[in-house]
Amino acid sequence: MQKGVIDDCIRLAIARGCEPEIAYRIATLSAAERFSLYDRGACTPGRRADLVILSDMERCTIHDVLIAGISYREVQTSPAPKTPFYPFHATTPAALDLEITESGIATVVSLNRNRIDTSVMRVPVNGKTLPDLSRDILKAVVVSRYTPDKMGIGLVHGFSMKKGAIASSVSHDSHNIIAVGTSDEEICLALGAVIEHKGGVTIVHEDELYLLPLSIAGLMSDMPAHDVAKKLSEIEDCVARWEGLEDAFMYLSFLALTVIPEVRITERGVFDGRTFEDIPLFS
Repeated sequence: MQKGVIDDCIRLAIARGCEPEIAYRIATLSAAERFSLYDRGACTPGRRADLVILSDMERCTIHDVLIAGISYREVQTSPAPKTPFYPFHATTPAALDLEITESGIATVVSLNRNRIDTSVMRVPVNGKTLPDLSRDILKAVVVSRYTPDKMGIGLVHGFSMKKGAIASSVSHDSHNIIAVGTSDEEICLALGAVIEHKGGVTIVHEDELYLLPLSIAGLMSDMPAHDVAKKLSEIEDCVARWEGLEDAFMYLSFLALTVIPEVRITERGVFDGRTFEDIPLFS
């Protein structure tokens, strides 16, 4: 909503020395051909009249957009169609359910900046002293959206949060409810807010709670795009104020994705993406 997406990539490419003609081909024809979309991507007879009209090629300033030959100068919004209710069988845990009483060498999921894969940290951890803010080791909790009272707990390094908790029902690929936080109570509050609204993205600290409801299967909002962007901006500003990782919800959404190495956290606990098996938190 602020910088654009493909148009921003084009501007970056040109600014870094790419010839404009090559940058625009990469963004249009090359991409269409890569995905076998031979009915679009170029201005030739017989292809779809999906066109972007530019007023400045160097800056990729868009003058008009045509979809099937129809101009979309002003985006019109309308209420989202009613969708069948997607059941949430998730149950909110109590703070006591999140207690870790063990100590020893723990397997900690370490985030890799600007990437969706993770690394493994094997470090001594005292479960009773978590979170360990000095080493940036926080609890991560995954609650099944499909089976009541099913939950996994792990440890994660890299979110950099000094207070509060975040939670989301966007958690690839199973889209269980996932949360990371600096206290068991706030993790439970964040999970509870998402479960109560049957999907959403939220951040909690003490009496502050910001929530973007995702009423369509817990994955999409039925609000207009500008309203969604505003809500997300408020939530991301909170993460920044609480010294959290930039794009924290993007990292959170991939934390349970078991097909990406090296380690993940699921509703069963810690998962090793290299051996493809559940492993204990402590060894």
